[in-house]
Amino acid sequence: ALEAVRTRYAATGPLPEVLQFALRYDRVLAIVLFGLIFCFFHEGETRGIRALTTTEWVAVNLGIGLVLGVLFFLFLGRERDGSKLLVALIGIVVFASGAAYYLHLSPLFINLTLGLVVANTSRVRESLVETLERIEQPVFVVILVFAGASWEVAAVGAAPLVAGGLVLLYFGLRLLGKYAGGYLTYVTSEVPERLSPRLGSGLVTQGGVAVAMAVTFSQVYATPFTDLVVTCVLVSAIVSELFGPKLTRDMLVDAEQIEVAETVPG
Repeated sequence: ALEAVRTRYAATGPLPEVLQFALRYDRVLAIVLFGLIFCFFHEGETRGIRALTTTEWVAVNLGIGLVLGVLFFLFLGRERDGSKLLVALIGIVVFASGAAYYLHLSPLFINLTLGLVVANTSRVRESLVETLERIEQPVFVVILVFAGASWEVAAVGAAPLVAGGLVLLYFGLRLLGKYAGGYLTYVTSEVPERLSPRLGSGLVTQGGVAVAMAVTFSQVYATPFTDLVVTCVLVSAIVSELFGPKLTRDMLVDAEQIEVAETVPG
């Protein structure tokens, strides 16, 4: 939503940059915490002398990402050809995701570690970013297809009141948290003039990361509550995507980061 508003209305000023930083940090923090869930509540058995502990599963997560990141760096070297980079990226991501799926771990966490290693070691980081930006939207569409295919609406329909109540509760608590966090940031900031008391309005949308989390969760955890969890996340993501751009735009207009004349037709 933020990128769409910035592109359409040419938003300038410090506030869009603050929102962009907050959203990036939010995604990284969410992926890390989500990945740790798979370590604390690991599904499946470990073949060997004993089952791995939570700490050991965290080490496995980090180890896979680090090793694959180093291999990717050594394999590519200074390669800058876009086609070769694309094939290599798809291959390494599929391999990392397959390893995560086999071990019942979060592919998001492992690929985050992989990306951190590549970004801080590769000499062709800019070319890699450009390649990823070209395929970002098609990959997001694929994730949406997977999300729709894994969404068991019929199972939720058996308890519509419970599902509806949980969706409203989840969406309401998330919205309250965004607005409260944004206002708290505003009142405690040393430079409140660079922010807005409605900062949380620009952080409402969930984006593709939340949808990918729902898909991953449904693939690993088969519990009576799985369908309800997926429903809460997907419905909240749909609603937030519908209203998120308008909330972000209105907040930037009030903060004078967007010219009012550009938002009025004619």
